[in-house]
Amino acid sequence: MTVEQNISFSMDLKKIPKKDKQAQVGELLKAVQLEGFEKRKIREMSGGQRQRVALARALAADPKILLLDEPFSSLDENLRCEMADLVRKLHHEMGLTVVMVTHDKEEAMKVSDRIALMKAGEVLQYDKPERMFYHPESRAVADYMGQTNYIFGKVENGRFVSRAVSFETQKAEGEYELMVRPSAITLTVDETERMYQIEEVMFEGETAEILLKYADGKLTVWMLHRDWMKLGVKTGELVGIKIDERQGILFQK
Repeated sequence: MTVEQNISFSMDLKKIPKKDKQAQVGELLKAVQLEGFEKRKIREMSGGQRQRVALARALAADPKILLLDEPFSSLDENLRCEMADLVRKLHHEMGLTVVMVTHDKEEAMKVSDRIALMKAGEVLQYDKPERMFYHPESRAVADYMGQTNYIFGKVENGRFVSRAVSFETQKAEGEYELMVRPSAITLTVDETERMYQIEEVMFEGETAEILLKYADGKLTVWMLHRDWMKLGVKTGELVGIKIDERQGILFQK
């Protein structure tokens, strides 16, 4: 079967004239960046190209809603990124509503205007990607959306107080855990604040992941590698931290 025959299946059912059908197939192939592939055999195509043909075939039916069930799971990372970009582009250009099922949270955040995070048939949170990442409504959502730190403390007299950070809050009094992303923590070398021991440093290209140990447990910090090098400290030494509490979320114990 050729690419043209594959894409035009729904058009054949509608008895669309051959000339119009060929024109529509050409437009769809251009939209999915496969212009000129009409006569190519499906078996001769790569996995990424086949996914584009499948997308064009779905679009040929002129749907109002496009349903995609883990469409890129079999592709390598680069192709997944390309296809995600393409779907978002088509969504904007064609005014399509796209509902996509995925287990890849990075893919979901990149492609979506809104995310419904589900577990055991229950929607845990339905929100914009930015709010779901920075303002999760539960620990389950926070943990799924990315690496987290939890700092134990108490709210007393309108302040959250912990060994690591203290700030004003409107929360009711009681025991809480402050959820903080690793990127919301900054390291310092202030002699008066050095109470966190550097346990491990992992080089990750442009960034570094630093594991700290302190009296109440451990913290993970992400920072640019060049900023880490400027600190001039190494494994086993003590550092201080500063936390941007605006990026933290308090969960009651």
